[in-house]
Amino acid sequence: MNQTPLATALVPMKAHSERVARKNVRQLAGRPLFHWVLDALQQAECVGEVVVNTDSEEIAEEAELEFGATILWRPDH
Repeated sequence: MNQTPLATALVPMKAHSERVARKNVRQLAGRPLFHWVLDALQQAECVGEVVVNTDSEEIAEEAELEFGATILWRPDH
């Protein structure tokens, strides 16, 4: 059986946005915004691995512990 390989999702999540302060950790419907993104990627049948590129300790810790994401630290970290 020939299966299509699963994709690796690379998700950039900076700690600070230029227009909206702390956008990725702000609450949206009772959850941080980035939780919605990672939850959708976890449920996607075509995604085998999620890699979060961040400079935020908070985002990195939650992404790794709650969603099993691999962390790729931004160069300025």
